[in-house]
Amino acid sequence: MAHQLTTKVGCGVQTCDKLGKTLVQCAYTGAPMGADDDEIYPVGKPCSKCSGLTGTPNCSPLGGLCVA
Repeated sequence: MAHQLTTKVGCGVQTCDKLGKTLVQCAYTGAPMGADDDEIYPVGKPCSKCSGLTGTPNCSPLGGLCVA
């Protein structure tokens, strides 16, 4: 889960066929490290900020997220 202040995300994937396991690790830039119980974003009304986005953003009927 990425913090609202995250500006870059990089992930790597490694599969170990012998063990039948896959490891995924991601690094985030721009977000402060906080405690486990810190909020990662402010809770608000679904799609209330869509009008502030560039392009022609719409509200997704699937989850209340802005789609540009």
